[in-house]
Amino acid sequence: MLNFLSKSDRQKSFIYNTLAQSLTAGLPIIQIFSILENQISKPASLKFAFKKIKSDIERGSNIHNAIRKFPKIFSSYECELVKLGEESGNLDEILSILSDFFEKKYKRSLSKIKMFFYPAFLLFLTNYIISIRTIFTKGAFSYLVATNGRLLLLLLLIFIVRKLFFFLKSFTPTEVILDQLKLMIPVIGKIYRNESILLFLRGLSLNYRAGMELKQSVTLAVSTCPDRIFKNKIKKIPSQLDSGLSMSQLLVQTNLFPSYINQAFLTGETTGNLDGMIDKFSEIMEQETNLSYDNLVKVTGILTFLLIAFIVGFFIVSSYIQIYDFTLLP
Repeated sequence: MLNFLSKSDRQKSFIYNTLAQSLTAGLPIIQIFSILENQISKPASLKFAFKKIKSDIERGSNIHNAIRKFPKIFSSYECELVKLGEESGNLDEILSILSDFFEKKYKRSLSKIKMFFYPAFLLFLTNYIISIRTIFTKGAFSYLVATNGRLLLLLLLIFIVRKLFFFLKSFTPTEVILDQLKLMIPVIGKIYRNESILLFLRGLSLNYRAGMELKQSVTLAVSTCPDRIFKNKIKKIPSQLDSGLSMSQLLVQTNLFPSYINQAFLTGETTGNLDGMIDKFSEIMEQETNLSYDNLVKVTGILTFLLIAFIVGFFIVSSYIQIYDFTLLP
């Protein structure tokens, strides 16, 4: 993988932006990859990949065939778009679109990180606050042992749960079950589904702007979505388009999209401006998703603060009760 959390998206945005601007400036493609190889030091796997890609291009390979050899770095979606750009002669434009796509994806990742950072920080402080009395009763060393011991245990538990989650997610049946459970969680389930819709619309808009035909656009766009249940339903659409049904009719049948999105597709098909409608309503969906993230951050922070207040209050009351019981001893 490129790196932890959203750094890979930021790095990809930088890579595609550099490629697009360099091609527009008229630099030779081999020189561009040499520049990228020199600019990127971490991770080492990415630097090695650019060295191999440059070597393949020097031997006469196409860019899309060269990057396809590194599936852990470049997805099939990216490879297909680069291939389309090379064949159509507008590679610089498609690379610029890809840069914009990953930049927006990176910003959404930051929203997710922000959602958990404040509650995690408050819980971290609480771990040290609730044991302050240990300093006066058992000494500073016992205080550090108690607080750091709890913290290490919590981090170990998080590590085990995370490893178990990704292990189970590697199997398709369990991935579907996990996605179903996510969708059942109040508020978070809706955000998770909206994010899949947003990524699908973004991908579809990007593919249309790149000049891809509808069936291939849908097939590639759905590969960017995290929700397996959403993917399984949308994957049926390309084959169903041959039956004579329109895209808007097939979307209604999936029962996945809000009514205004279905209406947008119908209007776009009627007016012949489907790409414009997709782009416009993907912006609306992005604003709605970002607003949901912001609201969830606020609610999570308030709930965490109340939980911590209850925990601290409980420990203070229990301390006074112990002192009171001690004074009553004969």
